Amino acid sequence: MRADGAPVPEFLGNRTDVFIYNLQSQRVHQFEITSEGGSTNVAHLAEGIYKVQIDMKNGAFEVLNLQISR
Repeated sequence: MRADGAPVPEFLGNRTDVFIYNLQSQRVHQFEITSEGGSTNVAHLAEGIYKVQIDMKNGAFEVLNLQISR
């Protein structure tokens, strides 16, 4: 169960893609996660607001906001 109480998604093949877009809708980063989680380095991204799109492998995407500040 996730911290927000939602069930942990199980991805087909236990892996899925995560895409990060800037507010001009340009893909600026991509990485892969598993059903157990994952991490990535975003040090190359400038401070600002980004959209994170997680392929849920069921025809849907979960979209989150990401704020980078240093």
